[in-house]
Amino acid sequence: MKLDVTAGVRTTGPSMVALLGLAHFAGYADRAIPAVFAPGLKATFALSDVQLGALQGAPFVVSYVLATLWAGRRTTGPVRPGPRVGLCILLWTVAAVVFALAPNYPTLLGARMAFGLGQAAFAPMALAMLAGARPIVGIQPVGIFTAGSATGRSGGILLGGLVLTLAAAAGVSDRVDPWRIAALLMLVPNLVLAAVFLSRRTAGSVPDPSGGGLRDALSWVSGRPLTVVLYMVAACGTVMMVQSLGAWSPSIIGRQFGMGPASAAFLVGVATLIAAPAGHLLAGRSGTLPWFTVQGPGPALGISAAVAIPAVIGLSLAPTPALAAACLAVLIVASGFGAGIALIGLQGLAPVPLRRGMNSLFLALVTVFGTAGGPLITGAVSDRIASNSLGLGQALAIVVVGAALIVIAASLAGAGGWRRLTAEIRSDSVAPAPL
Repeated sequence: MKLDVTAGVRTTGPSMVALLGLAHFAGYADRAIPAVFAPGLKATFALSDVQLGALQGAPFVVSYVLATLWAGRRTTGPVRPGPRVGLCILLWTVAAVVFALAPNYPTLLGARMAFGLGQAAFAPMALAMLAGARPIVGIQPVGIFTAGSATGRSGGILLGGLVLTLAAAAGVSDRVDPWRIAALLMLVPNLVLAAVFLSRRTAGSVPDPSGGGLRDALSWVSGRPLTVVLYMVAACGTVMMVQSLGAWSPSIIGRQFGMGPASAAFLVGVATLIAAPAGHLLAGRSGTLPWFTVQGPGPALGISAAVAIPAVIGLSLAPTPALAAACLAVLIVASGFGAGIALIGLQGLAPVPLRRGMNSLFLALVTVFGTAGGPLITGAVSDRIASNSLGLGQALAIVVVGAALIVIAASLAGAGGWRRLTAEIRSDSVAPAPL
């Protein structure tokens, strides 16, 4: 039986792809706030590395995962993303304001939970729209979308460092913590982006009356559990590397070389701004090439993990900031490439009518094990082994090497099954008719 991949899918145009990428950029810039201002948070609230790691993962994850799974339910009518995305941006912005003004650690945790609710419904809806989008200048739209998250993380780090420097120079530290002012100023562009989406009430609908939800996706997975589980394991390991690095790299550079928060954020931000989009756009380009169609995502995931191992070891042992920045850039490219490949590859592993549910399941799993697990485990390892300024970098190396080895093992075990499943779905699908 053939699946009509055009059923209920309207092609998403380049302008909406760009707007979705910008929204992803904004979301990840705001997610980076705890990482950028970790030294200030640590000083203001007397936090341990475990508490900092938990703050960057666990509370956000609880609400994000539940809301993401809800967003992956079966839909019964058209979804118009403009107002919904605009409201999501406003919600997570309000939560970020509460975070910046929090008087204590429990309030920080609560604000991050509300922040997760604001961001959760966005990604499954955006990916459903991108399923109907054609490559742009030879790059898969999903790769452009994930590049938005990567550049958002670097943009957040850079902007946070810049604003923190300006706030400190203005002498606000005598009246309020500079990180609070910087965190609030970072949120101003969100209001403009929210207004743009709220004004696009008729653009880019996703009618999906026959699209399967999370329950349908789980039923489909039950028929091929090992193949899908191996893929999710590889994806979770890849995202764990990305999130651990994103959460702790400013603190690692700062501690390793005795740099202030603003200087460390600037160095990491520049390296990330160059390397992160390179990795994700390379993944987007790779997803359009014939070898990817034939080989599937297995080889690419394995290679990205293999490159990450020497890069993170070099970062933890680098004697100078310049060498650390170079190793950091290589690590960002490798892990970003792997994360982009994981999401792009999933689109070929799942029948189009089930992609909404499969994407929600994917996002929930990688958020739990990557976004929450990576930073938290790294913080716990650091508290366990840290006896000097290199302890946090060594903890990151332990976590990244362990995750990379898991990715390589899962890729070797699952590559054949992923390749066969992709070919099976492609042969059972009807290609969309040209417009």
